[in-house]
Amino acid sequence: MKKFAYSCLALGAMLAAAGASGQAEAAGGQYTVGVSNTLIGNGWREEMVCSVKAEARASGRVSKIVLANRNGGPSEQIADLRNLISAGVNIIILNPSDRKALDPIIQQAIAKNIVVVAVDQAVSAPGAYVLSNDQVAYGREGAEALFKALGGKGDVVESAASTAYPPTPTVTRASSKR
Repeated sequence: MKKFAYSCLALGAMLAAAGASGQAEAAGGQYTVGVSNTLIGNGWREEMVCSVKAEARASGRVSKIVLANRNGGPSEQIADLRNLISAGVNIIILNPSDRKALDPIIQQAIAKNIVVVAVDQAVSAPGAYVLSNDQVAYGREGAEALFKALGGKGDVVESAASTAYPPTPTVTRASSKR
């Protein structure tokens, strides 16, 4: 549910930012939104993509979504972002695979008046919007809720996400402190 809220918030924020700044507006006030996802098969990421699509449809301001959806790291995501820029998107929503490696391509997008919002993880590119949660609090609150529900009885086995997903070590450390 949090991912849905972040994705909806990201799209809403981007549409507002684009409209307020005069950036990114397409003909007739309609936007083409590019989405870059580099982790297929992860339930959170699948929900993110579905949420962006649902919010875009509900907004009435998005004419098209261009999805770059594949497993990969920074090199693949840079190629996907180049393709989104070439496709003429007005807005890019990305869940970044790396905090700094994407900066040059993000700067290229911003230079073309494309609004860029990173969700779930930060990027360091100036001019990009960043929408993320506190991963430490997320891990801690999840662990506390679980322990409370167990009432001090039972065993807990933690199954962490892939270490390729940058927040995994942070969430794991936070949930393990309990």
